[in-house]
Amino acid sequence: MPLSTKVRALVISRKKIGEADRLVTFFTKEHGLVRAIAKGVRKIPSSRGGHLELFTSVHVLLHESKAGSYVGAVETEEYFQALHADSDALDRAKRAVYALLKLFDVNQQLPEVFDAFTYAWQQFPTLSPEKRRLLESSLHLRMMQFAGLMPELHACAECGSQRPADTVILSPKDGWWKCLLCHPLLPVSSHSLSARQFAILKYIAAKPSDASRIAAQEQEAIPVERAVHLLMAHAVVQS
Repeated sequence: MPLSTKVRALVISRKKIGEADRLVTFFTKEHGLVRAIAKGVRKIPSSRGGHLELFTSVHVLLHESKAGSYVGAVETEEYFQALHADSDALDRAKRAVYALLKLFDVNQQLPEVFDAFTYAWQQFPTLSPEKRRLLESSLHLRMMQFAGLMPELHACAECGSQRPADTVILSPKDGWWKCLLCHPLLPVSSHSLSARQFAILKYIAAKPSDASRIAAQEQEAIPVERAVHLLMAHAVVQS
């Protein structure tokens, strides 16, 4: 990063330092995750403190020095009022941020993931429950793909079938799935998906930008969401 650069950033984390400072984690399109110290922002009054609220989009001037990165001028671009006012939508944004911080190091360029986060923060409050589930799932799948931790969804690990006729069993630990008939124990498992649910999972993995357009019922979206959370939990352990 240059010694001083102005970027558009999402404020995704902050931590108190000393009596008046904060360590702020930004998610930027150009530089990925960036951590910088905002000096004096907890003092009253502070012209910058009000522009560093969590889950906002800002324009921020970042300064680099041998001692670290520091926040210069900052102004709010978008507060995402609807996101903050919707507890379910905000919880989904928080889960995605948690995964982002676990999967990626600072200064990894992730422009597609940045765009996906911005879109999700804008769209979550406007969507029906089932579409929220699928949009959040697509965001997690996109992160796993860019982290190199996406499981193999192309074909059954046992028989090679690409279109299962019945239930499939996910095995995140082994990085694959199997048809129900190919699975040795045939358990009734929370890790299983119907053929239709698995088709939705594969579709949003291949075309994450179309997730909110899928015509899925709530009873289809819930198992897909649970499966993706399972996959992400394993990816976080691997990272």
